[in-house]
Amino acid sequence: MKQESRIYGLDILRAIAILLVIYGHSFQFLGNLIPHCDGVEIFFVLSGYLIGTILLKTLNKPSVSFADIRQFWMRRWLRTLPAYFVVLTTLIIYQVATRENQYFFDYAQYYIFIQSIFRGGADLFHESWSLCIEEWFYLLVPLLLYLSFRFFKIEIKKLVFFWIVFIIVIEIIFRSIVAAQHPTHDGWMEFVREPVSVRIDSIMFGILGAYLNFYKYRIWKNKNGLFIIGLLICIGTKLISLLSSFGWYVMYISLTAQSIGSLLLLPKLSNIKAGKGVLYKSFTFISRISYSMYLLNFTPFDKIIRSKLHVFYFGIVPYNIFEFIAFIIWTIGGAYILFRLVEKPMMDLRYRLPVRVSVAAD
Repeated sequence: MKQESRIYGLDILRAIAILLVIYGHSFQFLGNLIPHCDGVEIFFVLSGYLIGTILLKTLNKPSVSFADIRQFWMRRWLRTLPAYFVVLTTLIIYQVATRENQYFFDYAQYYIFIQSIFRGGADLFHESWSLCIEEWFYLLVPLLLYLSFRFFKIEIKKLVFFWIVFIIVIEIIFRSIVAAQHPTHDGWMEFVREPVSVRIDSIMFGILGAYLNFYKYRIWKNKNGLFIIGLLICIGTKLISLLSSFGWYVMYISLTAQSIGSLLLLPKLSNIKAGKGVLYKSFTFISRISYSMYLLNFTPFDKIIRSKLHVFYFGIVPYNIFEFIAFIIWTIGGAYILFRLVEKPMMDLRYRLPVRVSVAAD
């Protein structure tokens, strides 16, 4: 069985991303004590980088067939769908059991990822908006690249670059138009930040990174300089968003800036191949269970666990701190169990598929 090879620098980035998500979701316990932070944009770019690397290796083979794209889909779906379906089905069973029934379509749409196509919200499982973006990206972009390559017979390097630029530019323009129509914070969150239709470019920035690395562009070798610029962009965007009121920067610039900042971190971090010690083990552990952490941390805890916590409260600490501690234990402990029982067995199953192209750890 072929084992995955991990890149420690990318594990660091993935771990930081999920910890930012957890930190941001802590507002439900700590209120205004903490500023809101979000690591989802990092996940998008990192996912695009890893997927882009696989796609470029696939498309640059001497002979490419639809079977290669089909295998790509199979590997991605074994990676992402089983754990998601387990958590989603659990939420639905709990909702039905507590007599909060909805129409069949209200449940079914989550299984085919259409709950956030043009509008966010996704009340049943709110975090799934980001999974919608990723799953539609996995389905459409590889198919688009393959069909373009087959029908137009253009050099794959030129073809990929065209679609990267085209999708990024079109999505930024379209998102700006939609943002202008929804100038309030709640409207921006629902119609600009979360829908699939205006967020594909976030993952495409990661594809751009994979493209620059795969074809060995000189700019990608300036890893220290790009890392500093990327860090400044990421931190600066967060500070502007936190310290200023909702306005034009958040509406039109912030999502693109976060994607660019995350992209510029990759040249340096992707060259940190290994580490050692407790810090290395901690980052690697959190990185490995990060997807399960994302699935479990917010909605499942809030809908299923939180209402039962008062039974175990003995007044030792303030109740909101007690909830926060339970939230952390649930997120990490539950994620480890979900990873071991569902996510890892499904990932191991991928190695039994006929190997058509060497792949990076994802």
